[in-house]
Amino acid sequence: MDERFLSFIIFFIIKYHKMNTSNFNSDDPKFWKYGVFYYNKEDRRIFPPKRTKWLGWTVNFANPFSIIAFIILIAIILIISYILLPFAHN
Repeated sequence: MDERFLSFIIFFIIKYHKMNTSNFNSDDPKFWKYGVFYYNKEDRRIFPPKRTKWLGWTVNFANPFSIIAFIILIAIILIISYILLPFAHN
């Protein structure tokens, strides 16, 4: 994968996240499905903070860009793992 493309994707995610950062309370239980999945249609953040802030960020499953970013992230991890797998058997 071209480094410029990956850099563009990361830049877009950060830029979009900063543009849409709002004062939503991500701790509100009504936005958490089954207590695990964050789902808030009004919150435009791609990666809002988790309920416990020091644990990092989560995916906003109500935001289509968030789901796409999550799928791209998982795909990159799987592709890198697949590429490096032959080297692990030395």
